[in-house]
Order: sequence, then structure tokens, then C-alpha cells
Amino acid sequence: YAHLVAVGFATGALRILDLDTTERVMESRTHQHSITAMHFLTMPLEAEARPTCRLVTCDTRGDLCLHDERNTFEVVRCIPNPGIQEVPSGCPSIVFSPDSFFAVRWLDGRALGVFELPAFDFRGRLRLLGKPATAQISTYSVAADSRAVVV
Repeated sequence: YAHLVAVGFATGALRILDLDTTERVMESRTHQHSITAMHFLTMPLEAEARPTCRLVTCDTRGDLCLHDERNTFEVVRCIPNPGIQEVPSGCPSIVFSPDSFFAVRWLDGRALGVFELPAFDFRGRLRLLGKPATAQISTYSVAADSRAVVV
């Protein structure tokens, strides 16, 4: 799975290609809206000798789909938008820690949500504090050592 590329389309379709063989691994319309973000995650599993690979995709509405390598990257779980406002243009809708232990998701212009992986359990809200109240999040990232979120 180290040589895969995923391509999301405005139609909500997803295509995964193997760069070594140039073969199509999977193609499907997984979302009803344009796919705007995606990320490959390596998830350790106790029962397996090697970690499994998952792909998380997000659309313009904020719906997430989880795809699993063990199922040829078919959708194994959908997480509907829990009422998150539309993400401003140029701002990421979701980012992942380099160690694949958590995700940070845009909630609104002044808050980010932290979710534990692989279950996407909500673990907390990061809010902008202080003034001015008009300050809005325009971008954010997780530090390379996964110990901080930079806003």
C-alpha cells in the first residue's frame, strides 16, 4: 500500500491507483458531493502481523467515509456531518496526526474538534480564546511530532 494514489472528483467519485502496476485498485462513487480532502492512515491491528491501511475521505458537506485496505478500499463506515458549518475556501476540513492516532476537524471559525482514531471518537474541542471575537481560523496543522496543533 506504499505506492497507492487516491484521486477524488467533483462528482463524489473516488479512484485508487497502484503506481507500481498502473492498475486501478478501486473506483466508486463514495460521496454525494465533491470530495475535498483525503488522507491515507496506517492503522496497527493487534491480530495482524502488519498494519492495515485506511483511507479517509471528506466531501464539501462535511461527510466522512472510511475505506479499508482489507476490503479493497470499499467504504466500511460513513460518518455524516454532525452539524459542522461549511469550511471556508482554502481552509482544511480535516487534518491527521503523523502517527495516525488522532484527527483534528474544523468545527466553525473559532473551534476545532479532536477525534481519536481509528474509531473517530470525539475527545475535545479546541477554541480560540481572547479578542478580537472576529478572529477566524483560516488554516491549521498538526506538528510533526504529533504533540501540538498549530492554528
